[in-house]
Amino acid sequence: MCPAHIAFCTPEKSTFTWLENFEDIPNPELEHLIIECRSAFYSLEAELAIRQARLDNKLDCYVELQKKARIINDRGKLSEQDEVEAGTFLQALRSDHIDSRQTRGTRKNGTIYIRLLWLISRVVGSAYALLLVCSVSRRKLEKLSAIQSAILVKYVAQHRDSLSCRALEDKANDPGLSKTGTNSPILDNIN
Repeated sequence: MCPAHIAFCTPEKSTFTWLENFEDIPNPELEHLIIECRSAFYSLEAELAIRQARLDNKLDCYVELQKKARIINDRGKLSEQDEVEAGTFLQALRSDHIDSRQTRGTRKNGTIYIRLLWLISRVVGSAYALLLVCSVSRRKLEKLSAIQSAILVKYVAQHRDSLSCRALEDKANDPGLSKTGTNSPILDNIN
């Protein structure tokens, strides 16, 4: 039996491996393959980290997310404190106060927190970023490593049905707030 391996496939060339020659592949397709490889790498790395985190039981953010989603769904609305936190985050996100200067760099001034919220809002949706804002402390999120952040994004994406909150979706889609900007420096950094 053949061990696990990676194979590429392009419109011009049938399946081939990374050990073969890339001369026949146009530059745009090579760039696309690079993006796909990075995405695959991050996904594999996150899956291994998730499996390890399950063993170590380090990320209690999952429990907090599930608990807050249940509370909001049972109440049918946000608490006053959740309203304030959600509104502040949405205003910053939608007025483009979260820009490339804040989403690149080190852990200083909460950039890890901002980066994680931006990523969840872009990958899964603003309502899920709001759930994170309302359920997990900023301090705890800022302490997450890059791998733990990737795990959290993947967890939220995989459990979006059980984490869904109508009140948060309504808040995220509030027509009283301006539209979200379209550029995403976070995703540009990941690709």
